[in-house]
Amino acid sequence: MYKIYQKITESNNTTVEQYVNQAFFSKGFKPITNELFNEILEEGFAEEVSSETEPNIKDFLYDTLNLSDEDSKGLREFNDATINKFNSFDILLKDKQEGYPKIVDFIDYDLGKVYIIKYIA
Repeated sequence: MYKIYQKITESNNTTVEQYVNQAFFSKGFKPITNELFNEILEEGFAEEVSSETEPNIKDFLYDTLNLSDEDSKGLREFNDATINKFNSFDILLKDKQEGYPKIVDFIDYDLGKVYIIKYIA
């Protein structure tokens, strides 16, 4: 099963599995913003989690991963190793779910952030 979420610090080398645990065990999900909802509509994430109903903003929550400073910087700089790490994260996140995923990720490279989008309908 999953390990308990651990606090990320700038000095540790956070693994893909630790980030996946954060996504599944987050207690910080909040109502999605209009801006983020529009982004996930444009990217097709809404259809990825719910192909049967019309996407509704009230059906989604979001949180952000607590990234290490190194990973956040790597995303902003388009570092190949960091991008590969988060490609692996995306694959593992989806592999841990059956059928249509209820949790997906959205990476904002400009800000060096990873948003976790949760479908709750």
